[in-house]
Amino acid sequence: MRKIIPILLLALLGTIAVHAQNTAITVKPYGYVSNELIYDSYKSVDSRDGELYFYPVKRIKDKEGKDINSRTYLQLISLQSRFGFNITGPDLGAAKTSAQLEGDFYGTSDAYVNLLRLRLAFMKISWAKTELILGQNFHPTIIADCSPAPLSFGSGVPYHALNRSVQARLNYKPADKVKLSIAAVMASTHRSAGPTDAQRRSGLPEIQTQVQFGSAEKFLMGFTAGYKFLLIMDTTRLGYKNTDRIGSYNLQGFARFTLPKVIFKYQINYGTNLTNLSMIGGYGVKAGSEDPVTGALEFSNLKSMTTWLDIDTKYPKVNFGIYSGYSQNLGGVSDIDLSTNYYKSLFFHRNADLSYIFRIAPRLYIKNNNLLYGIEWGLNGAAYGTEFNSKRKATKTDDLVYNNRILLLVKYNF
Repeated sequence: MRKIIPILLLALLGTIAVHAQNTAITVKPYGYVSNELIYDSYKSVDSRDGELYFYPVKRIKDKEGKDINSRTYLQLISLQSRFGFNITGPDLGAAKTSAQLEGDFYGTSDAYVNLLRLRLAFMKISWAKTELILGQNFHPTIIADCSPAPLSFGSGVPYHALNRSVQARLNYKPADKVKLSIAAVMASTHRSAGPTDAQRRSGLPEIQTQVQFGSAEKFLMGFTAGYKFLLIMDTTRLGYKNTDRIGSYNLQGFARFTLPKVIFKYQINYGTNLTNLSMIGGYGVKAGSEDPVTGALEFSNLKSMTTWLDIDTKYPKVNFGIYSGYSQNLGGVSDIDLSTNYYKSLFFHRNADLSYIFRIAPRLYIKNNNLLYGIEWGLNGAAYGTEFNSKRKATKTDDLVYNNRILLLVKYNF
């Protein structure tokens, strides 16, 4: 009996050890501390003390004809410093489980700059060919293997999408170099222009589908298509219940070509009301749509197109790159009515007075172990409309306004 007890104890300890091994949870921290010096030659549309950059503002002249927005800005900033945790957990049958949690000090609005903000918080369950992602993650239009790599914060916004949303995404690989995805998405901190609860009020999720071919090692390409719903008001101005939703769509094509020392990435986006992706666009009251009895309204979305190209070298230490982007306001799907103050109050948009914007931003950066040093110069231009047709598309523009943004960056990765 005395011999049997030690054997049983050893067997029990072995069982516990195996069980613990199968249920072990590992947590790997990561992140970086960033310090940036930012110089701007012209007042611009930006956010978070100038950290997130969009484009120059419209030219405004004083009584002597001087442009009051032509002035220099300087900022020293560290608020994008970031930390996160990659978590792997126990297997779930034949599936692997993992999670990611990430935050920074960017804040959720300009009023909360330098305060902690949740960036990512999602779990992943992975089978041999299928992957389920639940939680707050990058919007499906942000492709990990085909995103630009400028030094400036925001990954090339507003030409490249900037959006993190709460979602349920299913990825499926029917073949080695083919991936199909479908996602149900709800807005988090990146919302469409208009009432902040417009999507929640609609009662419907945004749906995104995507197909990818190839691999990042050589050649990758793909297409994305999505549709979202908004409900602007509970009741009409005449007091009747409103149930009419506004629908808008997005289409995307992307490609990546990888050479031994150079990576080329390209993307084009087209759609209606792309404001939730931090792009120009919006929507307003469709002309002649108001019901004289109930006051019910129809809305017309603004169409827009944006495209970008990013080229980056792949050397051990010193690297060069250039990012270029272009975006244009293509006007409404239908005529937009701005004849009354009420209709004007329902014109929700991101700079619908723009005709087009562009950016050319070369960069040079050096990697030295955990440190990264870099400099980036961005030439940003904006053409504002002075005359518009009935669809709010600019038919005449003012002279281009330019901003030169110079960024000096030091980043310590861990």
